Amino acid sequence: MFSPKLLMSKAAFCVGDVIAEVNNKEIDTAIRHQGKEMPYLEYIDADAAWNCISEFKIPTCVIVKDRNPFGIASRDGMLEAYRLAVKGDPASAIGGVLAFNVEVDKVSVS
Repeated sequence: MFSPKLLMSKAAFCVGDVIAEVNNKEIDTAIRHQGKEMPYLEYIDADAAWNCISEFKIPTCVIVKDRNPFGIASRDGMLEAYRLAVKGDPASAIGGVLAFNVEVDKVSVS
């Protein structure tokens, strides 16, 4: 059973060669363009999302919440992949971690 104290405990996120050697994905080097610093559990979700989309060659979007993918889609266009991924579970898309395997442009963000 989860203790409320556990959720409020301080955590550490290790950065460096050890993580890179273990999963070769380097989520610790991701760039945050805006917003506040991510909580520890969102780093875990981000790592799960990155591991999932890294398997795909065409533009893919995944939505992860509580370490589970709730929507994933691959299409020729990034925006189309996003729309289909959200349809997987629209309620879980709110507050979930969104990841793409292609660069997100400013037009798509707006």
